[in-house]
Amino acid sequence: MGKRTNVIDHVVFIYRKENLDAAQAELSAALGITDWDGPTEFERFGIIQVQSVSAGVELLAPTGDHGFIADHLKEHGEGFFALIYGVENLDKAVRETRARGIEPVLDGDGSPLVIDSMVGGADGGLAHPTWAGKVTVYKEVPLQPVAGLNLYLGEIEAVGN
Repeated sequence: MGKRTNVIDHVVFIYRKENLDAAQAELSAALGITDWDGPTEFERFGIIQVQSVSAGVELLAPTGDHGFIADHLKEHGEGFFALIYGVENLDKAVRETRARGIEPVLDGDGSPLVIDSMVGGADGGLAHPTWAGKVTVYKEVPLQPVAGLNLYLGEIEAVGN
């Protein structure tokens, strides 16, 4: 599979925690997706994530009532959340995007917020243990809203099909 660059890498949908399993089942039936990873809880972001890297579909649910995912869900309801645009080199893409006047979301130190999903598992290893041998790079930087969308730049590399 490699990297999907200069195209939409995947789409993210958001659901209430109690509806996540049903959404996954419905999307599985509708699209024939059988290779879901997760659900995995990411305490640092207050979310539960389920994803099919090969299908380009990610599902999120907030674990509580606070945080940007929970806030988005309260304001917009369930459904579409974000597009992740695939890039070859995340640092370079962020620099180029900033040069064009689009700013990334910043972390507490004022640097672009880099979400590295290769780390963060319960044991400090892979976020999704099932990614071993399947995903080698998975980093994203959210941008400030663009054209009314949550848009992320993503350097994601998957092995095989």
